[in-house]
Amino acid sequence: MSYDLSFLLEYLDVGSLKAIKKGNRFISAEGEFKDLTINFKDSYKLIPAALRSFPAMFDLPGEKEIMPYEIFTKDFIQGDFKIKPEQICNIYGQAYVDSMLPNITKWLCVTIRDGEIFWDMLKYAQKYCERDVQLLCQGWQKFRKMSLEFFDIDINAREILTTAGMSFRHLMNKCFDESYSISGIVLEFVRRSTVGGQTQSARNKPIMIEKDILDMDKRSLYPSAMVEMPGVPKGKPKVFKDIIPPEASYFFVEITIDRVRGPDYDFPILAVRNANGINDWTNDIEGSSVIIGTQTLNDLIDWNDEFEYTVIHGYYWDEGFNTHISSTIEEMYNRRDELKRNGNPAQLIFKLLMNASYGRCGLKPIDDTDIYLVPSQVNRYIANNHDRIRRCNIMPNGDTRVLTAKPINRHFNQQHVASMILEKAKHLMRKVLLIQQRVQSPLAGNIYYTDTDSIHISRDAW
Repeated sequence: MSYDLSFLLEYLDVGSLKAIKKGNRFISAEGEFKDLTINFKDSYKLIPAALRSFPAMFDLPGEKEIMPYEIFTKDFIQGDFKIKPEQICNIYGQAYVDSMLPNITKWLCVTIRDGEIFWDMLKYAQKYCERDVQLLCQGWQKFRKMSLEFFDIDINAREILTTAGMSFRHLMNKCFDESYSISGIVLEFVRRSTVGGQTQSARNKPIMIEKDILDMDKRSLYPSAMVEMPGVPKGKPKVFKDIIPPEASYFFVEITIDRVRGPDYDFPILAVRNANGINDWTNDIEGSSVIIGTQTLNDLIDWNDEFEYTVIHGYYWDEGFNTHISSTIEEMYNRRDELKRNGNPAQLIFKLLMNASYGRCGLKPIDDTDIYLVPSQVNRYIANNHDRIRRCNIMPNGDTRVLTAKPINRHFNQQHVASMILEKAKHLMRKVLLIQQRVQSPLAGNIYYTDTDSIHISRDAW
């Protein structure tokens, strides 16, 4: 959208521009043109698929047209945009030219000059773009209908900007009653317990394998973790020290690890953050102080012969769970499975919706915001906010864009839910990664690599 919008900004009325950006890219924008208020959205953020997939994805007639982009050189676009079909054939082949011909004829793009046939690529490009817009509109309307029927969410609403946001809104509607977002010190404490996917070779060492290896994936790991979870904790987090309250439904705790006796796992249970902020998956954890959640603490106890620790402090919930997250994800999974069985590419959107719902729970603080000002407002704004301003630039319509620091202590999210999902996902993978060593199987040592939801394992062991 950023590229397309760059041609339109100069036509918006001064002082009317509002926008949401991520880095240098627009996610959405709003502005006025004469008597119209125009809203812009990045359609790819909601339907992450190429336009050529739309006919199959949304059961639309026809297909996306083709465009020989390589002919549009600097010299060509400085000319009259006429080209012989033989020149396109030399680049793309005769079959490509034959596939263009019906539309070239239908769109009246053929011209005769000095007895030779030329194709008017400027007229073709205009029709091509019109067809793209029609196809996008048709796909958007189909996806909107699908979203209203399945999620009761209107993607035309201003606040629905991304797939992750749409998925999170669905979870909010279904699974977060009687639960609270967290912020400030609680959020930062829980964030320190949040560890991404485990990616390492066995014992973090290079391995040369000279036999057959299978690359095995856990299907829909994060959705599976959400289905397995007890739910979303109800109520507000409470503080504890020295002892984990027995009535806790779920908790995040800082502990010092005093003693560990158990298998020397190829794929350790715990990651200890080193001085460079990198997660080091290691069995050498005695003496470490870590922040972990209920599931990880239980795994440390269950997968070791002895595990002794000292509780420092933490936060807990004791009002039970909203248990709807399991059924909500199952509905989405079943819908995706149905689409996948029918060969419908729309199943990829549902896959993304399920996975994105976890990521949106742990949304990082947004530490800056764009303010758009008419020229008469700039000096006063700079005088009042000079200590928070990072940079300014003039927009094509004459507005001044001011990138301003935003206080992060007003940031709220569901970091505890994101961390619970990650803990449960690792718990599921440990059942594969650790079981052979735990039971001292002769097949132990035949898993060579893991990457979040997949393993490389010898064919013999599988």
